[in-house]
Amino acid sequence: MPKRHQHHVNVDAAYVPHFIHNHLATAQAIQRKYGVPAGVVLAQSALESNWGRTVKGNAYFGIKGRSPSGQSTTFDTHETVQGVSVATKGTFRAYSSYDDAADDYAHMLKHSARYRSAFLHIDSVGFATEIARNQYATDPQYGAKLISIIRSRHLDQYDVR
Repeated sequence: MPKRHQHHVNVDAAYVPHFIHNHLATAQAIQRKYGVPAGVVLAQSALESNWGRTVKGNAYFGIKGRSPSGQSTTFDTHETVQGVSVATKGTFRAYSSYDDAADDYAHMLKHSARYRSAFLHIDSVGFATEIARNQYATDPQYGAKLISIIRSRHLDQYDVR
């Protein structure tokens, strides 16, 4: 592997525990309020924002459209169309903070019939599997990616029991 790419190999980069530490209390509060496992809140916001490194407008959860306050942000993204990943621009809900983004995300999941089956699961892996199965994202590997993050980072240990 060329030396210039070796920094990508370090999966224990400082930003990962920093991200978890900064957002853990919010993720657990979201679980208590809405029933979305804290491990899923952390994993999904990590996946959608590259552990907070590429977030714009506090759009940590990659929800399309405008936030309840009417805020939005536009940035480059990828959509899977007929099995092919296509680069595009998307308009996403923007927020004033991670806390606001997490609350809107969980509220949207809780009140959408599409994700009702996820709430039959109290564990992070089961919940993540269901939201992916119900097409939270167009990426056919989305569920596997979420579960990989949950398992590799042991994020289910943060689920409120």
